[in-house]
Amino acid sequence: MLIAAALFVSLLGNGYALLKLSEQPETGGEMAFQSIDLQPNEVFGGTAKAAIIREEESLELVVQAEQLEALEGEQVYQIWLLKEGKPIPAGAFTPSANGEGNAYYSLEDNTEDWDTIAITLEPQAGNASPQGEIVLSSEI
Repeated sequence: MLIAAALFVSLLGNGYALLKLSEQPETGGEMAFQSIDLQPNEVFGGTAKAAIIREEESLELVVQAEQLEALEGEQVYQIWLLKEGKPIPAGAFTPSANGEGNAYYSLEDNTEDWDTIAITLEPQAGNASPQGEIVLSSEI
């Protein structure tokens, strides 16, 4: 039941992301799209792609990951946006049984120029700063 609920939420997130990507600004507002391939570290496997959508004063982030290792206990994969090494949490997810996971996160009134995106393996959800190891990352 939990897996079915997670898959449903995943589908909703993907649908919303596709809808947002297909919309064109009606008022002439600025919209930028950036696709990023995250690179695995030497210990962990997996692949991930991130899409960053900047529209006027907001930032939306969509992450899709595959081939991730199964989690134990309360572990989660946490997404972080970093500027000069200072992280801000940008969503978390638990992968499906086949190692796939995704997340959608929205930051309103974003004026920061993030320089890195990273996914860490955290011992539990809700950390204000990274506690676990970096699994995947990339410069933005």
